[in-house]
Amino acid sequence: MLYDRHNALGAQVFEIGRREPLKRVMSVDTDVGIVVAAHDPLRLHPNREQVETYQIRFRAIHAIHGGSDKPVLFHCYDRLQESPAGMADRIHCRGAAGHWAWR
Repeated sequence: MLYDRHNALGAQVFEIGRREPLKRVMSVDTDVGIVVAAHDPLRLHPNREQVETYQIRFRAIHAIHGGSDKPVLFHCYDRLQESPAGMADRIHCRGAAGHWAWR
């Protein structure tokens, strides 16, 4: 399932292998194991209307609901690759150009 600011606002994304949270996450797709994130600090596309993003592929991503209807945490396992994704409102996150306010 694809999660973004509309259905997982405030959730934290944690990379288990590195024992650290991922920053500036734009979307999480648990079906294909992809996290789309903005660079930190933010980088604007040359047109200055879009945030540049990159994607990280994991072997598995688990959404943790913690008794809530929406996920409160995502655990990402076994990073496979990292690659440029494009602009936040054109790639994988389906219009989620904003930042999820994650840590």
